[in-house]
Amino acid sequence: MPPKEKKQPRGSSSSTGEPDEILERLLSIQNRIENGFTKIYDEIETLKTELNDNIKSVKEELGETTKSLNAVWEEVRLLKEENKELKKQLDSTTKKSDTLEKKVETLRSDW
Repeated sequence: MPPKEKKQPRGSSSSTGEPDEILERLLSIQNRIENGFTKIYDEIETLKTELNDNIKSVKEELGETTKSLNAVWEEVRLLKEENKELKKQLDSTTKKSDTLEKKVETLRSDW
């Protein structure tokens, strides 16, 4: 009859397979953590690129809006100048009209 093997008490880490199993589990956990961080890093890079693209688009739109607004202000300035000139012409025409009316009234009264 072969000699009986001594049984190790449960929970004891002295069996030969347990340290390897613990090491494997730790390596597995480490790999999952590293993969998780890699995934997070990739997502952050994607979001960073997306954010930079959005910022670039906003800057371009702001530039176009600024150009458009400047063109509108220039048009307003030109219209104000034109309005001033038209007011001057109106004042001049009104004065001439008043003068002519006075002359007509004078002529009528002389008849």
